[in-house]
Amino acid sequence: MKVQVPRIGLNVDIADGKVYNYPGCLSIWDNIPLKLIVTDLPTDIIVYFDVQCRSSLDSFYVANLEPVNGIEIDLASHFYPLLPAYKDRIAGYTVELGLTHRVDDQPSTLVKTQQFRMPIMNLASRNNINRVSKYDTDFRDDLGRRAPLAHTLDDDFFINSQYHDRVYDMEAIYQDGSKDMLTFVQGSGLPDACQYKKVTIKNPDGSVAAVKMYPEEISACGAITLKWLNSYGSYDAISCYNWSTQPTITQGLDGGTVTKRELTCVFELTEANKFALDVLSTSPDVTVRGLDGVPHDTKIRCSSTTGVKYTASGLARTATLKFQY
Repeated sequence: MKVQVPRIGLNVDIADGKVYNYPGCLSIWDNIPLKLIVTDLPTDIIVYFDVQCRSSLDSFYVANLEPVNGIEIDLASHFYPLLPAYKDRIAGYTVELGLTHRVDDQPSTLVKTQQFRMPIMNLASRNNINRVSKYDTDFRDDLGRRAPLAHTLDDDFFINSQYHDRVYDMEAIYQDGSKDMLTFVQGSGLPDACQYKKVTIKNPDGSVAAVKMYPEEISACGAITLKWLNSYGSYDAISCYNWSTQPTITQGLDGGTVTKRELTCVFELTEANKFALDVLSTSPDVTVRGLDGVPHDTKIRCSSTTGVKYTASGLARTATLKFQY
C-alpha cells in the first residue's frame, strides 16, 4: 500500500513484510486535520485493515477501516479526544496503520502484513498549552512571594514526548545559594524539589527548555499540601492551613457505609496564587499530603462544578475549593 501525508508532503510505498517508521513527531489539534491517504491496496483478500493509537505500554484505541482505495483517515478527529495528556506515558503515542492480506497464489494460511507508524503529540494537552512560557509554574512569582510549603514537592517535567529519552543538563541553585550541575530525563522525577531555589533545564544545544523556582519547606503541624499537574508540563504545590473533611455515609440494614469523603480547603487569595488555584480546580492529576489516616500522595479530584469560590471580607480575600477522595 501507499500512504500519503499531505501536511508534510510525505508519500511512501510499503511492501509486504515492511514497517515504515516516520522519523519525527507530528502534532494534532482540535479541528486541524492530520490526514493519511491510503492507496494501492492489495487486490487479494484483505484480512485486517485498521488504525490504532499505541503508547509505549499498550494499544488503547483500535478502529477497523473499510479497505477502499483512496480512503482518507483524519488522525486528529480519531485521537484528539483520547489524548488529554501524555504525561503518564512519557514515551509518547504512535499511530499505527496496519494491513494484513492473503496472497492469492499461496496457501490460505499464509498472510502478509504492511505497517505504517508515526509518532503524534496532542498540542492541546495541558502539558503543552503553555510550554513556550519562561517559567514552568502556574504561580505568578513576579506578583508576590510564594508561601512556603508544609511538605516538600516531588516534581517532574514533561517537555517534549518526541525526545522522551533525551538527557538534559540541569543547573541547580540550592536554598542556601550553593550551585550544582545535574542531568535530567523527562519522567524520571525530581524528588525533594524544595531543596532547590531554582532549576534551569537546558537542551543539548544550550537553549533553555524549562525554568522553575521553588518555595522553601517549613515544619507546620496540621497543614496539608496539594500537588497538581500544571499547565506548563510540571507540578505545582500549595499548602492549606484552613481545611476540613466530611464523609458521606449510606445507611443500610447492615449499618453505614462510607461512599465518599469530601475535603474543603480555604486559601488566602493573592495575585500570585489566583491563577494557580484556577488551574488546580481543573487539573486532571491532583494529590494530597498530610491528611490523617490517608497515604501520602492520595489522588483527589475537584468536586465543585463551579470551580473556585472567592470570598472577600474587608481586606481579607479567600478562595474555597472542594475535593473528593
